[in-house]
Amino acid sequence: MKEGAIIAFPTQAVQLSCNTATRQMSRFLLSNVLFQYEGADDIRKNNAVIKFKVMDTGETLESASKLRTSTPFLYDGTTYYFKSASDFNQDFNQDDYAIQLFAPCDRDLSCDVVISDEDHFTIGGIEFIYKGADNVHKEGAIMKFQNVETGETIETKPKLTALSSLFYGSVRYHFESVSDYNKDNYMISLFYPCS
Repeated sequence: MKEGAIIAFPTQAVQLSCNTATRQMSRFLLSNVLFQYEGADDIRKNNAVIKFKVMDTGETLESASKLRTSTPFLYDGTTYYFKSASDFNQDFNQDDYAIQLFAPCDRDLSCDVVISDEDHFTIGGIEFIYKGADNVHKEGAIMKFQNVETGETIETKPKLTALSSLFYGSVRYHFESVSDYNKDNYMISLFYPCS
């Protein structure tokens, strides 16, 4: 390729699948609707947002982007996603911070209900106790859940990430940062719902 050559921007959109890194200006399909990832604010900015354009209408949709801990919790074939219940630099910098379920919203536990250390909660018809989490900055940090019936303790590894969502056509799509969220227009990845 000749130095200084202009490379055409790819216009081919693909059905977005989970855990696929998406760069700014990339186009993708969700439920047969064409979107373009317009970019995201550095997470340290006040009122940081992430933007998506609906290509058919030209409408730009914005959603808040928040720095949180995030952890997947796999139980009985379903992956539940929990996040820290606090905003930047509050609870997740200490042990046993409060959490919230944010996907899928289970019939037994509403999303965004705050769950504190030693609280009981039910997902998938099973009662659990939240046994706390390590400060997210601690090496090897873990989060623990105990099945009340069996006594089994399940450990997960929380990570610090920029979380955001896109609500369109009665579906809430959840995204997380997969590159440095301390810079504008970081890469993102869809993590729920997965087809």
